[in-house]
Amino acid sequence: MKGLLIALLLLMAQGSAPSKPKAADIEQSVLKIIVLTPQNQVASIGTGFFVGNGNLIATASHVYLEAGKTIVDGSGGKMYALKSLRSGQKFAVPVQLAAEDFAHDVALLRFDPSLIKQQVTNFEIKPLELADKRPEMGDSVEFMGYFAGDDFPLLSRTLVAGFTPSPELLVLDLPANPGQSGSPVLSLETGKVVGVLSSFVPVVLLPGGLPTHSGLSRSVEVEHLKRLMESAEVR
Repeated sequence: MKGLLIALLLLMAQGSAPSKPKAADIEQSVLKIIVLTPQNQVASIGTGFFVGNGNLIATASHVYLEAGKTIVDGSGGKMYALKSLRSGQKFAVPVQLAAEDFAHDVALLRFDPSLIKQQVTNFEIKPLELADKRPEMGDSVEFMGYFAGDDFPLLSRTLVAGFTPSPELLVLDLPANPGQSGSPVLSLETGKVVGVLSSFVPVVLLPGGLPTHSGLSRSVEVEHLKRLMESAEVR
């Protein structure tokens, strides 16, 4: 009788546990960060994703800096979050810097949710959930971001290969590509965000060689994003 009761309790616990998001749900939360130039040309800069209370986008701070450089070099322009939907609809909303941590390469961008509703009335903003604990070496993770100028993000799966001590970064056993900086890195087990994709890990060919791709990438740990949200009083 006691064994049956324990089994029932375990089944109830499993049934009440939130399911991890599917790829389509993650895609709903991921956006392309662009700069629209005065000549109405689109420069794809990186990736971001909804967090917090639905009016914030997390990304890598160097994405924000690169957008600023593009605006200066182009003698004007504006930064937007752009999203193309599988239905054929799309929206673009201007974004502004809400908070930044350049030392750890993470930033928060603020936008007006009503501007999305004006363009796509049935779109639901789905902030991704942030993990409560650090992943371990060997844990399976996935990240989703925009490769170069693609209209839709790509999903990649890999492992946590290790960590760097200073600054504290996850090392992933898969390269990051242009446009994917700022992508959410999620636990494959829970579906919660464990990091923000930062950069690829170069290999320097000596003497005098140019950096080449190592097949690895770095991710900012989610704790730095959580601290940034707390410091900005937006969590």
